[in-house]
Formats: sequence, C-alpha cells, structure tokens
Amino acid sequence: MEINFVLPPYPKNIIGGYEVVFEYANYLVAHNHNVHLWFVDDLKWEKQKHFLLRYLVHKLKNKNPMSGWFQLSPDIKVHQHANIKDIKAGDVVVATAWSTALSVFALPAEAGRKFYFIQDDESVFFDREVIEDTWKLQMEKIVVASWLKEKIERTTNERVWLVKNFVKLSEFPLIVPINKRNPKKITMMFHEDVRKGTEYGLAALKIVKSAIPDIDITIFSVFKKPKNLEKYINFVENPSRKYLSKIYNESSIYIMPSIQEGWGLTATEAMASGVAVVSTKNGGVEDFGFNNVTAKIVPVKNEKLLAKAIIELLQNDDERRRIANNGYEYSKQMTFTKSAKLLEKIFVGSGDKK
Repeated sequence: MEINFVLPPYPKNIIGGYEVVFEYANYLVAHNHNVHLWFVDDLKWEKQKHFLLRYLVHKLKNKNPMSGWFQLSPDIKVHQHANIKDIKAGDVVVATAWSTALSVFALPAEAGRKFYFIQDDESVFFDREVIEDTWKLQMEKIVVASWLKEKIERTTNERVWLVKNFVKLSEFPLIVPINKRNPKKITMMFHEDVRKGTEYGLAALKIVKSAIPDIDITIFSVFKKPKNLEKYINFVENPSRKYLSKIYNESSIYIMPSIQEGWGLTATEAMASGVAVVSTKNGGVEDFGFNNVTAKIVPVKNEKLLAKAIIELLQNDDERRRIANNGYEYSKQMTFTKSAKLLEKIFVGSGDKK
C-alpha cells in the first residue's frame, strides 16, 4: 500500500504526537508498505487565518527541522516544506492534526482513503468551533484514547476507530526491582505548555518537601532549566531515551499533573519502568491509570490533593510497591505491536469500530 501521512512543519523539540506517527511509519514501512511523511507548508487555513501568525513563527524557529531526535527508517520518504498538491495518488492519506485536516479533505479521490488521526482535543490551543468543524469532515477518524472516542462520537454522531496508544517496552524496561529503589525518589516532567500543569506539580512538590524534607526530586524536560527552579530539584535537560529509562528506574514515584492529556506517554513509560504513578484525572491517563489500582488519581488543578497522594505513597512503602507492581503488569498490555497491527488492519480495510 501507498500510505501518506500529512503533518505540520517538523518540530524542533520532541513532541509526543509526532513521535507516535513516526513509530507507526517505521512499522508500516517494515511491513512492506510504501510510506511518505509530508511536512506541509501550504496548509489550507480558511477559517484558521487568524492563527497564521503562530504558524509562521513556528516555521521561522525551525530553520533546521530534521533535528534528529527520532530515528526514522531510511525507507520512509520524507518530504520537508512540501506542497499538499504534490500528493497525487495513493491508497491511504492521513491528516495528523487539525491544521492538516482541511488540506487532506480537499485532495482528489485519487489520493486514497482519507483518514483523520486525532490524538487530542486541540481546542485547548485553538477555537473550539474550528476544531469541531474538522471533526465533522467526511473522513474516517482514528483516535488514540477512549475519552476522545466518546467526545468525538458525541459531537459528530458517527462511529470512529479507536487505536490506543502504547509503550515501547523494549525501550522502557523494568531494570531496578521495585522493592530495591529509594522510596523517596520522585520524578516529574517539566513543560512550558500550561495544559501540562507544571505549575501545580511544582507547587505540590513544595508542599511535599515541607512535610518530608529528605525527598529526592528529579525533573526532566526538552526545555532549558527554568531560572526560578528550587535548588533542591535536580534538572535533566533533553535526556536520551536510554538516559530517561535510567531516570525512571531510579525513581519510585512519577507525577503527571496535566490539565489535559490526549494520552500521557510519559506516564505509561514510567509504569512500564516500575514507577508508581500519581496523576491528575486528565483524560488520556484514564485508559490505564485506575485510581488506587494502577495509579493514584486526583482532580486537575489541585496541588494540595496532588501533594496528599504523593505523601501517602511516601509514608506507606507497601502501598507504593503495590501501585507500582499493578501499573507495571498493566503496562504489558499496551504493546506497540498490538496497536500497530490494528492500525494496519484499518488501513487495509479489515478493522472493527469497537
């Protein structure tokens, strides 16, 4: 099959949504499909014209777009600064973001079956009416999480495909036994996007530090260390996957304070690595984070309840180990191969809309 993924311009930093598409592209090309990645400049903006300035700023910041943070198969055909009209024919063409949906929808029938791969409710970034209008386009929709499936089916009154996200167990293995770790080692991701809830995570850690002074905190990020970060926090900038695996395996508790997550890739990585997850009820995490079973789940935007859940695990190591073990066992179900095979079945026309 000839499969074309249409993406916005290539990002400078690691972005989970791009990473998921790249993983699937690698799988599909390894399974005898011709795969193209089109990083399209001439997006069909129409109603989105008032967002054009943001797009241009993004493009100017990424003058060297292939920054090398993901290892794509050399068999994948990559088209940088592409024109959507260059996609002449194929079997499948996939929009991967709201800003690509109108462009893919406008392609001629010869471009192939049209899919819209939806990894988040992007109205947190842009106008809700614009986003929901793209959901209603007559394309087959694929979503990565149950909450997205429910929301989009409710909005559009049509069935959509569900291909849940995954964790690469080979890249994030459990190496250090759960019962051999420093029980007071806490890890969190720092992100400049406000919906990641970093301010609430940092506020919660401050509360925890006051209650239990001898905790050990590490924060990792693709961004530079913020100037006002507390001195007691260890900061790791842009760790490799191998080093990130090491960070997880040295940790006992991972915090995800997000306000909204399409899925929550770092939480699944932590679970697979044997870390007890404390997360907000942010959407995506609800497919694998079950309160007091595989994770501790608290409301969003509430640093006090987040801190309370962390302190409970710090003060009860048996509970911390139970949550971590349950999360680890559940992560074994979230295999990349299972998700990739389902996506391939959908593309070839043999999947089921469950």
